[in-house]
Amino acid sequence: MVRLILRGFALGTLALASPIFAQSAEDDSELFSEDEQFLRIGTDDENITFAPFVQLDAGYSDTNRTSNDTDARIRLARLYVFATKGDFSGTFAYDFKSDLLRYAFGAYQIDDSFKVQVGQQDEPFSLQDYSGSRFLPFAEAGRSAALIPGDNVGIVARYSGNNYSLAGGVFGGDLNNGLAEGGVAITGRATFAPVYEQSRIERGGDATQDGLGTQRVEDLLHFGAGVSARFDIDDPLNFTSNANSSILTRSLATQPELPSANSLLRLNLEAARSVGSFSLQSEFTAARIDTDQVEGTAHAGYLYASYFLTGERRGYSRGSGTFGRVIPINPIDEGGFGAIEVGARADYLDLSDLEAAAGAEWGLTGVVNAYLTKRITLTADYSFSKVTAGANDGLEAHAITGRVQFAY
Repeated sequence: MVRLILRGFALGTLALASPIFAQSAEDDSELFSEDEQFLRIGTDDENITFAPFVQLDAGYSDTNRTSNDTDARIRLARLYVFATKGDFSGTFAYDFKSDLLRYAFGAYQIDDSFKVQVGQQDEPFSLQDYSGSRFLPFAEAGRSAALIPGDNVGIVARYSGNNYSLAGGVFGGDLNNGLAEGGVAITGRATFAPVYEQSRIERGGDATQDGLGTQRVEDLLHFGAGVSARFDIDDPLNFTSNANSSILTRSLATQPELPSANSLLRLNLEAARSVGSFSLQSEFTAARIDTDQVEGTAHAGYLYASYFLTGERRGYSRGSGTFGRVIPINPIDEGGFGAIEVGARADYLDLSDLEAAAGAEWGLTGVVNAYLTKRITLTADYSFSKVTAGANDGLEAHAITGRVQFAY
């Protein structure tokens, strides 16, 4: 009953929705002209926007211990609902593929720099998680995503300066699995951009506000750190890899489920560098678990490079220290051929300190993205993974993923 009441309260925040701070639940409608906002109802000061997000994957995978496999699937089907009324805001998002409530939070913009959000939302911890799956250059997040906090119910305060951001909050569990069993967490993230040079987007509908809005980055150096401490966890707990592909559904390194934990401490360090069309990004994540059965530390990290062959720049928000939507210079709906991006990533995950059988793995990924319009992206992604310890030691896996993405 409590869960139903809380879910109903969260859904009620839809009357006041549309976050200003960039994150995976960002409403970036300022990048679209009025005649492109087909699913928006209302004015700039008072509106509601429906924003579908769909990913269709098809591909091939094989390992050196199982037969080859081909697959086609709906990777993700989500509906965002954003709305705004003066200084009040909030966001709702539901995953139809997973049958999960992803986001349901309301917010109040106290002034230009300070904001408070209440409800189910991302814990402010990781750059690739906070930037969001809609704007990830690869088919799947790097392996450090296995160690980050999920989406949980909490209250978060955010402050943005000219070239830095601070966010921190207190969280319980999530609306899908119950609020009490997950314990209580204190999570915070800080970012700093000592080097920042932007190029304003001038084409109609693509211009953003000066200052803290999402801009095309000419020169950027970004640093960030996240910390999280969660205590008295009654929910089962385990870490497992994503094998860098939705086509390869088998987990390579995985820690057996723990029934509960006394504490879970996490640390995340992040850095990014963008110069023109070239960009580097990296994160290192560590998670220390203390249970009656296990006490140990898992760690993971990634480093990737990307380059736009067609001259585009990444979009970046200093107000939240996140990257955003790619804006093609010559989209196909204006007679061009879109934006072409190539990238490569190396990453790893080590769970062996939690249990020897859990193992460790590393991987390499290459990607080509074609951003046909601001909303439609085609992706071709290849990943190679190898397990280096644990029960699956020596296992190798290959996966080729083709994706069509529509992000309203």
